[in-house]
Amino acid sequence: MPLYRYAALEGGGAKGFIYLGVAEALAKLGVLDELEAISGASVGAMGALLLSTGWPVEKMKTLFNELKFSELASGGLWEKITSPYTYLKWFGLHRADRFHELFKRIVKEVTGNENTTFAQWHQFKLDHPELKLKDISVEACNLNTQLNETFSYKTKHKDVPIADAVRASMGFPVYFTPWKINGSLYGDGGEQNNCPSNVFEEKEGEFNPQVLTVRLDSMDEIRYFKHGVLPKPVEIKTAVECTFAHFEAALNAQNRLFHQSPYKDTTVYCDTLDVPTLKFDLSDDEKTALRASGEYAVIRYFHKHHPDITEKACDKDTLRQLKEAEHPISFTEFLHKQGAHLERPVLSSSSSDLDEGLLTAPGKAAPLYHRWRDLSHMKNKCKQFTPIDYEALHYKRTLPSKQSPRRVSMGRG
Repeated sequence: MPLYRYAALEGGGAKGFIYLGVAEALAKLGVLDELEAISGASVGAMGALLLSTGWPVEKMKTLFNELKFSELASGGLWEKITSPYTYLKWFGLHRADRFHELFKRIVKEVTGNENTTFAQWHQFKLDHPELKLKDISVEACNLNTQLNETFSYKTKHKDVPIADAVRASMGFPVYFTPWKINGSLYGDGGEQNNCPSNVFEEKEGEFNPQVLTVRLDSMDEIRYFKHGVLPKPVEIKTAVECTFAHFEAALNAQNRLFHQSPYKDTTVYCDTLDVPTLKFDLSDDEKTALRASGEYAVIRYFHKHHPDITEKACDKDTLRQLKEAEHPISFTEFLHKQGAHLERPVLSSSSSDLDEGLLTAPGKAAPLYHRWRDLSHMKNKCKQFTPIDYEALHYKRTLPSKQSPRRVSMGRG
């Protein structure tokens, strides 16, 4: 029986580039092929669609590298000029029709029909096991009822086109317009269920240990929920930033509940490197750094909790580095630790090997630190990194008398 049968992908806007690295690592570890279904909210819904196609990871990377996400998000010059009108008429600044066209293109390439529904996708999966498709589950918020709904072949939305549901799930408030499905307006799936691990429960409220959750968290978020370290206040200068702050504050209520659930113990925590949610004009360096962070997070999780799987796929230097660094959740912290004691690192693989990922065949070792140390975005993050000073923590929470008030672990991580 597979270790994990399902995966749940969290929303996070532009930070979703991480899922390319996640897919690459899961594929090389042999985990991706074993998954039966993938759920997602917001950009996690897009990730769920992509990872459910059965495509080789190289094909996913090629597709993403060809796309200009800033144009997909906000359109061309005319769309930007008319965004105030769009907001008044359609309740959002950008319609993101180009994203919708992308989703239809992906679905059509798999099934031959751009309007394939969840039920039809499921049947196509059964009819073509050689394609290694996964069932898809998408979260979206019904704005007319203010309640979250799940779109899958098992729900009342089984006959809804997948592309429509994914576009609806990505309807970030104000920035994107809501999407109409069967007469109702739907908004961002992250508004009420940004990390949909629970959709695979056989009985509601009953933990399913075969769900692998993937979260997109900044280092500050990881530190807060894992160690109780308060994040630094962020200055708010614009109405958009204020709206975003409201949305993030609401998400923190979900985050707290998640970290009180058993799913926190079967979760891959991806360091988002402080990339803003709505920064769709990412540089190539930032995209590469996010992909690297996704790879690192998966390898780190499986090496810590299922070492037998990584020992078959990873080079020994990579595993040694992880163990010596004590498996830090944050990719930034890992690179910082490595740089602190490796003054003159020597690449153990040729430059032509460096784009092959963290998991390499024997004889092509590309240890984690050497693989990513020259990314300018990562260099800047490492320079800004400050280790946690537990003695100086001012954050306090009610704890059992036998627990230390200075550090709180909220899961195995």
